[in-house]
Amino acid sequence: MTAAVCNDLVLSFIHEKVPQEPPLPDAVFAHTPYIPWALTVSEYLMLASFTCMLALTVIHRHRWIILRRIAVIGSLLYFGRCLTMLVTQVPIADPNYYCSPRLSGADYTLTNIVLRAMRIVSGAGLMINGKHTLCGDYIYSGHTIVLVTSCLFITEYSPRRWKSLHFFSIMVSAAGVVLLLISRAHYTIDVIISYWISTRVFWTYHTLAAFPSLRNVSSHYNHLSKFYWYRLFLFMEGNLHRPVPRRFDWPFRRMRFGTHLLAICKTNLS
Repeated sequence: MTAAVCNDLVLSFIHEKVPQEPPLPDAVFAHTPYIPWALTVSEYLMLASFTCMLALTVIHRHRWIILRRIAVIGSLLYFGRCLTMLVTQVPIADPNYYCSPRLSGADYTLTNIVLRAMRIVSGAGLMINGKHTLCGDYIYSGHTIVLVTSCLFITEYSPRRWKSLHFFSIMVSAAGVVLLLISRAHYTIDVIISYWISTRVFWTYHTLAAFPSLRNVSSHYNHLSKFYWYRLFLFMEGNLHRPVPRRFDWPFRRMRFGTHLLAICKTNLS
């Protein structure tokens, strides 16, 4: 949550700094049609994928471990996005996208910047809520972060035999990214960087979690310990020394009791 708020604060700060020039050359833009409403569909697909990930987490036996990992990995990715947004601003990719008037003179105050950011926070940073009218949040794509990490968590913590769910999740994420590009909501480079960083952080974090031998900070050959978030990882995963098993149960006692009672009845009938 803190990382998401920081993203909106940075966006509010850089809104006035976005170059007022034509869009940059983009290979995908040059060979695909421009469909403005595709961004709306992309955001609904993103919400569906994120909801599916949360639902899977809630019914997982080790739900608190997964929720903790979602929070840590999401925070790392969004704090990194704060930095890239702050240092580099590119022209608006969609020339028809409405951008709020820029603050100037006496209106350009810290209070107005923060209030403007809070308005975006209240709309969860989504265009479909009608509150995201600031421009400049390009490098790298936040939509792609959610689409990719949701897919990765679903495939990582659901049973291997749930191939239909895995296929559906991959297709939803891929479609969301494609729609993001043809709506001109992001440049292709934004999506590529976002995919690259999201998958590397996810895979590195889970590899470290699965192999306790990689937690040896004193080893000069363990270059993974040089990640800036390595100490945070050790703090968060200090009590875990093996992969999280793919097991499920209901989160509430009444649901668990009903499931147990049903199992007893089936046993007695047989």
